Amino acid sequence: MPRFRIFLSSNGIVFSNGSKNVIADPAGSGSEIVPDVILISHAHTDHVSGLSDIYRPGIPVIMSPETYRLIRLNGYKLRSSDIILLSPGENIILNGIEFLARHAGHVIGSLMFEIDFGNIRIGYTGDFNFESSVIMRRADILDCDFLVIDATYGTPKYSFPPRRILYRLIRKKLREARDEGYVVSLHGYALGKAQELTRLAWEFLGGSISVEKKVGIYNRIFEESSGIVLGPYTIGGLGDSFIRDISSPQAPRSKRFIFTGWAATRKFDNAIAFPLSAHSGFLTLVDFVERIDPQGVIVAYGFTSFFSKYLRRELDIPSYPIPLIPRELEFNPIKTADRRLNKNHFY
Repeated sequence: MPRFRIFLSSNGIVFSNGSKNVIADPAGSGSEIVPDVILISHAHTDHVSGLSDIYRPGIPVIMSPETYRLIRLNGYKLRSSDIILLSPGENIILNGIEFLARHAGHVIGSLMFEIDFGNIRIGYTGDFNFESSVIMRRADILDCDFLVIDATYGTPKYSFPPRRILYRLIRKKLREARDEGYVVSLHGYALGKAQELTRLAWEFLGGSISVEKKVGIYNRIFEESSGIVLGPYTIGGLGDSFIRDISSPQAPRSKRFIFTGWAATRKFDNAIAFPLSAHSGFLTLVDFVERIDPQGVIVAYGFTSFFSKYLRRELDIPSYPIPLIPRELEFNPIKTADRRLNKNHFY
């Protein structure tokens, strides 16, 4: 049986067939593994901060054009000949391995990957959202033998209400604050959530909308890359509503609203919070896995132990948290061949 390993190193997630190593989302430090290829799913710091530690000239780095633009803003430098930019649906073969980019639905330029080693095909989600929003369609369904999945919210207490319901509640509360004479201060992560909030402020409130400088930079990149208009807004100053990073202070004379999946279980002082997330909630995570029906699932982030146990118990899918030491993957080449003959079964 072919040898294959997936594990979490100090550099990032490693996919190895014994002769070639692929590292996804380097967020650690050190030089434990020398990669043959580096994958970047998106530009959030916790998925790219270790890039400078493991990148060396000559190592290809695969990401989306939008992610490359964003990491350049943050000072990362790569040799131009090593940069490989893929958009969803595009692929490339490097060192005998095929990499196919898929839409992740998380933030600007976020990708998932199908990694085909020939005898086994791995799906890697990175952070993803299997629910559409006002600005972004939901993540694609992956075609893979084994799925490596983000389970940031992989427990039932993070079973978020559908966006159509959340949007209705959000609109009601924002308009109440506006009608009471408050400046409406909306807080979410500057890269990702703030773009959705800018659009919601336009649709739900109208009036003058102001955004923080870093939110404005990300907004412009999103609009230029997607062609989707987020609305008329100004960068800086104070309008009838103000879009700020989740960590930024409250705007003067305002009522503060916070938008994060953690609001499902946490209270925020002096704020109204909604569990509006750019990640998949528990129910959509389960739906995503069921639709793919892989031979096995490795849970890489978040509630790794609970979610892997749930998949084993309720869906009868072999699953375990991503190991910290190399562990040989057990898979059935016959099932792999059957999947390739019946690729449409998961749609």
